[in-house]
Amino acid sequence: MENMEQYLTVDFIEPSIDFVLVGKRVQAFLADKGQGLPSHVHSRSHALFVVSGSIVIRILDDRCNVTTHYHDAWDQPVELPEDKWHEIEASEDNTIFITVHDES
Repeated sequence: MENMEQYLTVDFIEPSIDFVLVGKRVQAFLADKGQGLPSHVHSRSHALFVVSGSIVIRILDDRCNVTTHYHDAWDQPVELPEDKWHEIEASEDNTIFITVHDES
């Protein structure tokens, strides 16, 4: 799908920590409310978990329907599907979340 950015919006932040270990890219983010990762898509699925605070994940399907998921600190990790536009937004200040991607 083209131009999915128009459907999902959030204030972008850079990772606080970013490294590759055993073929996996690990990124840790410190976000205040409203900050996170704007709409984007990956060719591979990836995992995400919240260390502190809470986040909202919005996933856009092929018909432009948005599914919203809420996650708090130490909930089970979330697997975000490949080839699905999504965004991650902090629901409160000082939220820390970590993403893990296959680097290959």
